[in-house]
Amino acid sequence: MTFLSRSVRALGAVALALGSLAAQGLGTPPDVIPELPRPPRMAVLEIAVNTNEPAAQPREALEDLVGAAFLQTRRFNLVERPRVNLVIRELRFQREGLVDPDTIQELGRLLGAEVAVVGSAQVFVGLRAFDIHLTLRVIQVRTGQVSESLRFVGRGGSFSLERAQAGALEDLAEKLDEDLARRYPARGVVIKALPEGRVLLDMGSRDRLRRGAKLQSFRRERIFHPVTHQLVEELSVPICQLVVEEVHERTAVARTKPKTPLAPGTPVERLP
Repeated sequence: MTFLSRSVRALGAVALALGSLAAQGLGTPPDVIPELPRPPRMAVLEIAVNTNEPAAQPREALEDLVGAAFLQTRRFNLVERPRVNLVIRELRFQREGLVDPDTIQELGRLLGAEVAVVGSAQVFVGLRAFDIHLTLRVIQVRTGQVSESLRFVGRGGSFSLERAQAGALEDLAEKLDEDLARRYPARGVVIKALPEGRVLLDMGSRDRLRRGAKLQSFRRERIFHPVTHQLVEELSVPICQLVVEEVHERTAVARTKPKTPLAPGTPVERLP
């Protein structure tokens, strides 16, 4: 068999394989794969706790609770807690305070974080009462500006200090989750296109998605300067709305309104 014959046969096999894939809906990828923005890295720094009961020290639980709440929004990548603690310990040897703006920015840069969360908590323990007044500030590391200020009160009640603290933390976690869900609407992407204008999403009940919820799909568009060719701005351009029809723990099925083809990877965001 000549080289030309082998080449023709090989090309024929490739064409046959591609035809088979196309018949299964698995052919060539879409012309444009939407580019997802990278979530900023967030570091939850120490939360200072003042209490009238020395045995009540919920600092570590509060830091874990706050980190978990922000992580659930899927808007941030968290710096690991052990690394945060290590950098804080090292910096504490060099200076006394860790709450002034310059130090917070330095901590953020050392941790490779773009966003830092600092906070304080007032803990009041009484007879069958355990109140945690939590204040948080979300700080942009590059500029040092406070982008969000949050305040919550968690309440627990029990003769057992341990149970009262656990109840207050649980109450606080619920209120923090609800508030962040409003501030940072759930985001996800299209996993797969389904028949009749329906799509499979990588969002589910863990993201507080419910049947009937409305979402907006969009694509990222970069605007470049016509002369310098430098990036000027990144825009989120709306494509179409979606209505959730089925919800599972980690996935959901939604229908596009109007019927619109959406490529895998298309970002979607829950509407208020």
